[in-house]
Amino acid sequence: MDCRPNGRVNIITPLLSPADTRALKELLDQSGLVYNLLPDLAENLDGAYRPVYNRLPAGGTPLADIRLMGGARLTIEMSSLGGEELSPAFCLRERYGVPFLRFSLPVGLRGTDTFLEAVKQAGGSLPAKFLRDRGRYLDAMVDSHKYNSLVKAAVFGEPDFVYAAVRMLTENGALPVVAATGSKCALFRENILAELEKIKDFRLGEEGVVLEEADFTHIEMETRRLGANVLIGSSDARRMAEKLQLPLVRASFPIHDHVGGQRVRTLFYDGSLALLDCVTNAVLSGIERGFRGELFAAYFQPEKTPAAYPSRPERKFTGTEDRNATHPCFNGRGGKYARLHLPVAENCNIHCNYCLRKNSCLNESRPGVTAEIITPTEALAKYLFLKDKIANLSVVGVAGPGDALCDFAAVKETFTLIREKDKDVTFCLSTNGLLLPFYAEEIAALGVSHLTVTINTVSPVIGAKIYAHVDYRGKRYYGETGAALL
Repeated sequence: MDCRPNGRVNIITPLLSPADTRALKELLDQSGLVYNLLPDLAENLDGAYRPVYNRLPAGGTPLADIRLMGGARLTIEMSSLGGEELSPAFCLRERYGVPFLRFSLPVGLRGTDTFLEAVKQAGGSLPAKFLRDRGRYLDAMVDSHKYNSLVKAAVFGEPDFVYAAVRMLTENGALPVVAATGSKCALFRENILAELEKIKDFRLGEEGVVLEEADFTHIEMETRRLGANVLIGSSDARRMAEKLQLPLVRASFPIHDHVGGQRVRTLFYDGSLALLDCVTNAVLSGIERGFRGELFAAYFQPEKTPAAYPSRPERKFTGTEDRNATHPCFNGRGGKYARLHLPVAENCNIHCNYCLRKNSCLNESRPGVTAEIITPTEALAKYLFLKDKIANLSVVGVAGPGDALCDFAAVKETFTLIREKDKDVTFCLSTNGLLLPFYAEEIAALGVSHLTVTINTVSPVIGAKIYAHVDYRGKRYYGETGAALL
C-alpha cells in the first residue's frame, strides 16, 4: 500500500448493478474529484459486444488504484450497517490515518441528499442536472403519495440494499411489513426498526418485522401473515411470488430470469424515481386486475335460468311472522316449541382465534358444539325419531359445528330429505356470511325462512386480531386482508 498523500478520495460501495456503477462514475467525473472506486463492475458485468469473446472481461478496479487508497485524503463508504471489524473505511483510518464518512446507499431523498453533500464536502462540484433530478423526484413523490398508503412491501436481499429500500419506502408513506436478509449484520435490525417507528403515526395498527439469517421459507411465512402486496428484491423470490400471487419488483442482485438485470437503476434521484414508480404501479396493477372480478363473482353472478335452481316445495309457506310464532328463538324462553340442531356441517372457512370445538363438553350446550358429526341420512333418522317423541318439535337448524355454507352440500341434502317427510317444519341456518352471496338463491329455494349471520366486528383492524385466517375461493388470506374480505 502506497501511503504517500495523493489527494484522491476513496469511494467504497456494496455490490451495485453495472448501470448504477456507471451513474456513480459519471457523477464523480463531473464533480471534478479524483477518486478510487472499489468495486467497479461497470464493464465486467455489462461490457460492449466484441466479435471475439473474452472469458475474462476487462474492467474493474486496477490494483494500482487500490494501492493508492492508503494515501487518500478521505474515504466515503456507502455502507453503514456492519461493525468496525468489517468496514474498509475503519481499516484505512486505523492503519493509514485516512478520515472517512460513512452512510447508507444514496437511494431515496434522504440517502441521495446525504451522498451529494459528502461529495461537496470532499471538494467536488455538482452539475445542475442533479438539482433538476431532485425536483423530478419530489414531483414523483407528490404524484404517488396518495397511492403509497396501499403499499405493504416485503423487502429482502443484502443488508445495505434492504435498508436503503426501506428508507425510500417509509419516506414515501409505504410500509415495509417485512425487511429480511440472509446475513447477520450489527446494526441492521436497530436501524430498520427506527424507520418503522417513524412511520407508525400514519400507518396506525400496522406492523413490520425484521428478519436476519432468513431463508425464503421464513420470508414467505411472514409475508403471508402480514398481508404484503408487493415483493422487492432479487429474482430468487420468483417462485415465492408465483405461490403467493404477488408482483415481484426485481431491484437487486441476482436478476437472472429477466433480461436487462444489469441495467436496473436504484441509485440517486433518477434511480429512486424508477424504483418508486415500479413499486407503486405494481400494487395499483394488482388492485385494478383483481377487485372487479372478485366483486362481480361475489355479488353480480350471471342470471341463471329457473331450471338451474332446485324446485321449490309444492306447499306455499305462510309468512315469516307466522313461523316466528312457532320458533323458540322468537317466542321467549321456556316457550311451547322445540328446536333441533343437526351437526352436519363439519368444515369452516375461517379460523377464529377464540374457537375451540371441544366434543362432548359438559359445560357447553350451544349449537356450535357437538359430540359427533352426522351424515344427512343420519340427520333425517334423528329428526324422525325425535319428532315422534317430541310433539312440539317445530324447527330444524344447522349451525355447524363448522360453517353451514362451507359444507353446503351436506346441509342442502339434509334439508331436502327432511322436507320430503315433513312439509310444515321450519328451517333455520347460521353462517359467518362469507359464502352467502353464492348460496342465497339456493337457501331460499330450500325453504329456509330464518337465517343468522354471525358478526364479530365491522372493523378490519379488529378483525385481524380475531381471525387467524380466512379461506376464500381456494386462497387463504391473513390479517386485515382476510378480515376485510369477510
